[in-house]
Amino acid sequence: DQLQSAYNLIEEKNVVIEKSNLMITDSITYAKRIQDAILPSPEEISSAVSNNFFVLYQPTQIVSGDFYWCSTQQDKTIFIVADCTGHGVPGAFMSMIGNTLLNEIVNERKITDTQKIAELLDAKIIHYLHQEAGTEKYDGMDISICCIDKTAKEISFTGAHHAMYAFNGRLQKIKGNPYSIGGAQQQNSKAFTSQKIQLEEGLRLYFLTDGYCDQSGGKDNKRFSSKQFENLLIDMHDIAITEQKEKLEQAFKNWKGDKEQRDDVLVVGITC
Repeated sequence: DQLQSAYNLIEEKNVVIEKSNLMITDSITYAKRIQDAILPSPEEISSAVSNNFFVLYQPTQIVSGDFYWCSTQQDKTIFIVADCTGHGVPGAFMSMIGNTLLNEIVNERKITDTQKIAELLDAKIIHYLHQEAGTEKYDGMDISICCIDKTAKEISFTGAHHAMYAFNGRLQKIKGNPYSIGGAQQQNSKAFTSQKIQLEEGLRLYFLTDGYCDQSGGKDNKRFSSKQFENLLIDMHDIAITEQKEKLEQAFKNWKGDKEQRDDVLVVGITC
């Protein structure tokens, strides 16, 4: 009788837990619809940047801490790829904050200088999240900020813990600055910089968050690594960029095998 009573109690608690989990999952799934709605549509990317592009977007949970963003201001196009602190729900909250602040900085204030965008985004996140020096609030994001100026035939790039890859006959890695946007750390030592390259016909640009290269796998269960990613880009140089997404997906799947995905994955390729 005691065992039966204990079993019945466990069954009742399991029903409550399952119902609670279902409600939480339904809520997060609905939140994904909202998060997906703020991401640029394929039509928006085609109109702003190019018809020849791909977006490889694989959240590790239902919602993601990675996001991409674009805007056109006269003859300049701003394209952004960001990786927010954490993943899942906390990362998704940060991605919504980042999206809102970018709309304010670029769309409302009409700022297109990539260095200035990084500086303002950093200052606003520190301010709004009360990340005063000495606090333990480190939420923020790593980010690639690219400005394609079609009139000046020039591409500007500012990276915070991010790099941009450019390919036109050879692969070039343009490294960003070694600190993140936001966070109480390094507030007095940040100095974001802007780097410029020539905008040439057929130039391909690649942006990614760290989820792809940090994935564990292979026979020795090691990181995929930036070097292996760079080799992939070189090997795919003769494939149309719209077909490269499938190659990257397959390489990631083969490397991961039966291991769990460690982080959100976002890779974007654009032909200028």
